[in-house]
Amino acid sequence: RVDSTAAVAAGLPMSQMERLINVMLAKLGDARLGFEIGWRLPPTAFGAVGQAMLASATLGDALRAGQRYWPLIGGGLSLQVSIEGDTCVLDFVPTFPVPEVFRRLMLEAALAGVARAIGILAPTVMPLGEGWFDFPEPSYAPALRERVPALRWGMPATQVRAPAAALSTPLPMA
Repeated sequence: RVDSTAAVAAGLPMSQMERLINVMLAKLGDARLGFEIGWRLPPTAFGAVGQAMLASATLGDALRAGQRYWPLIGGGLSLQVSIEGDTCVLDFVPTFPVPEVFRRLMLEAALAGVARAIGILAPTVMPLGEGWFDFPEPSYAPALRERVPALRWGMPATQVRAPAAALSTPLPMA
């Protein structure tokens, strides 16, 4: 069990947040909770940060805006962006230790939310990219692949990976 001194975005001690998540998972009967949360959050859900992303000239500009303000919207996770050869890598790393159920939920929500945002901002890009998870493939993986076909589990990190050339994709709401 993680010490309750760790704060989360809602201001709940980690022990209470863990209890809340376990209750939600039990009541809903659906372990896809994290992915579903992330998938249902359009960029506009992030207020001014989302508006800045939507108004960006290119996908790269939107990514820079999202990365700059990530601490405001991605509590508990850091977002590191790098270019590896011809691939743009968005790497999600928990910023403090959390129980495994919460860690998976946070990582699935972040990856799904970013994949969904990319799909909204530049629909032609995400089919070319893929999502990686650093934990074993869950039983509900087929349902997640219906939305993001190129998902892989058991990878060295949790990342969204897309062609670096896609960063120059113009956005329609610029």
